Amino acid sequence: MVTVPGNPRLCVVDAFSSLDGRRLVSLDWGDLFRSRSRRRRFRVPWMRCDSLPVLSPYAPPTCWPELEEALRSRGLELRKELQGFSSKLRDGERHLCLIGFPIPEKIDGPNVRMHWWALRLPIFAHGDLAPRGYRRNEQGYWLYDQVNLFEKARPIHWLRTENWAPEDLRSRGALPEPLRSSWVLLLGAGALGSAMAELLVRGGVSRLVILDGETLEAGNLVRHTLDVTDVRYSKAEALAHHLRTLNPDLQVHAFRKQLDDQMARSTWLVSRCDTILDCTASDEVLETLHRFAWEASRLFFSTSFGVRARRLLCFSATGTSFPFEEFWKQAGSWIRLEHDELKRTNLPREGLGCWHPVFPARADDVALAAAIAVKSLVQAATARPAARLDVYERDEHNDFFRGVNHVSPVEAHARS
Repeated sequence: MVTVPGNPRLCVVDAFSSLDGRRLVSLDWGDLFRSRSRRRRFRVPWMRCDSLPVLSPYAPPTCWPELEEALRSRGLELRKELQGFSSKLRDGERHLCLIGFPIPEKIDGPNVRMHWWALRLPIFAHGDLAPRGYRRNEQGYWLYDQVNLFEKARPIHWLRTENWAPEDLRSRGALPEPLRSSWVLLLGAGALGSAMAELLVRGGVSRLVILDGETLEAGNLVRHTLDVTDVRYSKAEALAHHLRTLNPDLQVHAFRKQLDDQMARSTWLVSRCDTILDCTASDEVLETLHRFAWEASRLFFSTSFGVRARRLLCFSATGTSFPFEEFWKQAGSWIRLEHDELKRTNLPREGLGCWHPVFPARADDVALAAAIAVKSLVQAATARPAARLDVYERDEHNDFFRGVNHVSPVEAHARS
């Protein structure tokens, strides 16, 4: 069992072992619980019974004699189990103990999983902690422990437990299975990329690779999901650290570099990703994706927004490489329209891009764009289009927000 980094009141079980130290079951947690920093590891005795250990008809045990009775009716001898590990707990500490039993998904259904109760054991006899009349050896200590627990009817100190299986944590907000189970390559950990990554991870995406060569600057905080403690650190690495705290199953790898031909060919993590999410708004990155060929078909999704984040372009394609020419065929008129609108926009300084804090787009505009982009990505992950462009525009009149419209590709030519 290990404590959660940053929250010592929260513990998770990462493995079950026998009394002689043989590992029986290892649990597949994410990076947060695999890190050796800022966590405490300790051993917890455990026991299993064949059904829910309650008193007839459905009363939970409140003291140790009642627990002994409930477990005996389920085929488990509590005193024998306690004696088996008591010698390992004679250190003056109050240790935890786990009691497991199978439960069904629905009442009267078949048992499908194990559920665990946690309780805090009393301090077992140790050293000089034994009254007169008891020898200070294991036999004497155990005789005293039995009197202390069962003859005095000591109350049980139950602790709250929860099942953190992925299907339980995200039963109300999970993304579709094809997206949750895929390895996602995120290119660009800026404002839009970081917001989309957070939505994806909260929705159950648990395998993520992040590439971004930039560091977070103070001016980025106006739209970025990271905070001031991450300033001057790698965007990719800081975002990975943040995302690990959102999903206990997440495995995330961060690289402080932009995708190029050498990176694409030399990094096995890049080649294993089956969903490629581009948030860089970079032609160079798209050209690299076009030149690099995966061994099997991949889902490509490139998204970017324009001035004031008023318009969002989402291009999705399926294949072994990114269809760069098809992208420009479908998106070129919209990109030229954005350039024309940018020229007519009064910016504080010449040449400022969407990365800059004075670029005219608020945090709520970016958050809205990220939410729409994730919905478009979900649709693409289900439909797997050969090549498709979706364009979304905010509907505003006299500074009054009226919604978001999905616009037709031909409208770009009409507005040029």
